[in-house]
Amino acid sequence: LLAGYWMILMLVPVPGYGAGVLEPMGNICWYVDAHLLAGHTWSGAPAPGFDPEGIVSTLGALATTLSGALAGLWLRSNHSKEERTSWMFVIGNACLLFGTILDLWMPINKNLWTPTYVVFMNGWALVCLATFYWLIDVQQYRSWAHPFVVYGMNAIAVFMLSGIVGRLLVLVKVTSPVGTAIPLKAYLYEEVYRTIASPLNASLLFAITFIIVMYAFVWGMWKKQWFWKV
Repeated sequence: LLAGYWMILMLVPVPGYGAGVLEPMGNICWYVDAHLLAGHTWSGAPAPGFDPEGIVSTLGALATTLSGALAGLWLRSNHSKEERTSWMFVIGNACLLFGTILDLWMPINKNLWTPTYVVFMNGWALVCLATFYWLIDVQQYRSWAHPFVVYGMNAIAVFMLSGIVGRLLVLVKVTSPVGTAIPLKAYLYEEVYRTIASPLNASLLFAITFIIVMYAFVWGMWKKQWFWKV
C-alpha cells in the first residue's frame, strides 16, 4: 500500500501541473478530490477542492489501520509480556528513524497522509503503546490510568458528543462587548481565556477545558455503567 501510494504521488501526472507535485494544489490527491468530491470537500483545507480525508490518501490511512491491526495481533501472541514490550519499542524506534530518513525524499505530511507520515507516526504509536503496556500490564501500575479507562470504555460517546458540542459552539451566537454577534466559541476564547493567557496558552486552556467537560460526561456514564457499543 505504501509503495503503491508513493508511486501514485510521485509518478502520476496531474493535468496542468505534472507528476510529483506535493503542494496543497497540484498534487494527485487534490486533483481527484476536486473533481470527484466537488462541493463536498473540507472548507478549511489548505487548498480549495482538497480534502485531508479524501479518496487517494485513504491508501495511507489503510496502511495505518493495518499497522494497528498487526500491533493487536502481536499483543495477543504467545510471547511473554516482556518480549512483546521490547519488540514494540524496537520496531517503534526503527519506524521513527526510517520515517525521518525517508522524509528527505517524501515529506512527513498529515494532510496528504504520506507514506513517511504513516511510518513515522506508527513509530510514535508503538513507542507510546509499549510504554503504557509496560507500565500497566507488565509492572501493574494501574490506578493512575483509571481516567483513560473511563474515556476508552465510552470512546464512541465522547466522539459523538465532542462533534455535537463543537458544532454548537460555532452555531450558537452571542453578543460581543462591541455589540456584534459572534460564535460562542470565539466569545469564550476572547473574553475568558485570552484575558488570563497568551494566545497559544489560551488555546491550550480552551482545549483542556473541553476535554475535562467531555470527561465529566463519560464519568457520569461510567458511574451508571452505561456504555455505548457497536
